[in-house]
Formats: sequence, structure tokens, C-alpha cells
Amino acid sequence: MNDLSGQYLKIGKIFSAHGIKGYVKIFPLTDDTERFYDLKHVFIKEKENMHLLSIEDILLKDKFVLIKFNQISNRNDAEKFKDFFIYVDRAQAVKLDKDEYFIEDLIGLFAYDENNINIGAVSDVIQTGSVDVLVIKGQKEFLIPALKKNVQPLIDQGMIKVNTAGGVESD
Repeated sequence: MNDLSGQYLKIGKIFSAHGIKGYVKIFPLTDDTERFYDLKHVFIKEKENMHLLSIEDILLKDKFVLIKFNQISNRNDAEKFKDFFIYVDRAQAVKLDKDEYFIEDLIGLFAYDENNINIGAVSDVIQTGSVDVLVIKGQKEFLIPALKKNVQPLIDQGMIKVNTAGGVESD
């Protein structure tokens, strides 16, 4: 698992400045964009340091989130944060339903196929909109749709069981 998985959860990526007042435009990495309204602050990782930014205003715009941080007062300052991810600490995380998982909790898990053979580790999760796809890298690469019939997460054991027949294999 990555170094932030224990304490922080990635919830969005800043991809541009918006307007002249210092708003940033964020691509949400969460299913529930309304959850941003409940936030008072977020963290941004710069190198190995986490910086706390307090939220002044939030606007939901189409599929994006616009945030005005107290620490950013103009477009030039906002542009410096392009390509940064924003995080919340786990205490601010939304409550998940049964059989729902945070992406950060899946990254790095060892994947075992239907014959209990280690086929690699989860290296990424591609969010397609309809169903997430797990990228498992080992000697081969597998793309496995994250459907109940294909994936059984066993996070407390540091692994997942996958049905490779339900996915795509590449060299």
C-alpha cells in the first residue's frame, strides 16, 4: 500500500485555476461530490509533507468541484497547485456501505487467482464511470472489472481474490 493509505484518503486532483479570485478546479476522485460541502479543510501533499488548507468556498460545477482556499487569494497562486492531489484524513472519510472500499486501500494488495496463485499486486484502479477496473501487475498485467463476481477484497489479510476469466490479460 502507498505511504498515505493509513492516515489520508485522496479525494481529488487539482487540474487548473478558475477565475481571478484564487479558485481551483478539482476533478473529484469520489463517487459523492456533495461530500465536499461537509469539508472545512483538506491536505495537499508537497514532496513528503502534508499541508493543511482551510476552505473558504465550494461550488459544484458539472462534474467538477471549485474550491476557494483561505490561503490562495489570486489566480497566480492557484496555478501553483495544478496537478496536486487533495486529501482528507480518515476521520473525515465518508462511511462506506458493505462491499465498498477506498481505492487507497486496494492499491498494493496482492492478487490471487481462482487457483490461489499470486498473479501480482493491484497497481492502479481505473475509474470508468460505470465500473472501476483494477490494474494488477505481475509477470503479466490483468485488467479486472471490480464486480462482486470478479473480485473479493480481503483487505485485513493484505490481498484480494480475483476471477481472471472476468478480465483481460496482457503481456
